[in-house]
Amino acid sequence: MTDKALPPSAPISVRPSPLFGLPLAAGGLLISLPKALDGGSTAPVYAIAAVVSALAPAVVLLLSVTIGRGRITVRRGLRRTCLPLAELRSVAAEGNSDRGPHTLLLEDRDGTRCRIPLLAVRRRDRQRLVTALERTAPPGAVRQDRALRHLLGLPG
Repeated sequence: MTDKALPPSAPISVRPSPLFGLPLAAGGLLISLPKALDGGSTAPVYAIAAVVSALAPAVVLLLSVTIGRGRITVRRGLRRTCLPLAELRSVAAEGNSDRGPHTLLLEDRDGTRCRIPLLAVRRRDRQRLVTALERTAPPGAVRQDRALRHLLGLPG
């Protein structure tokens, strides 16, 4: 095994943290649940709001990123994208100027692009993902620029 290859028995899987949406869900429940149990004319609306607030943190579970067996697989809801690691041309961080970089952009030789939103993913898991991409992607594919360092929570 070379230093660039991952053993097939060790795929790396990264998911967003389910704790990311808990403060929002707790706030929504604290506001809507008492009004839903009030029994007034707007109680059904607040009951729906309470259910949505309770299920909101589960939305982050629809994303998973797996690196293994020579490919990266990104699952977003029911849509699944697979890119061979040997054909990656570019791995870069992108985002807007307000929040900074929060998305990993993968591009292969054919020009196929895959965006991976990493806003709700723990910093430790982001670092594991990028480290695995550095080890398995072709040399020079992972751009070590300021945006990627910011995405990983690294200085400067």
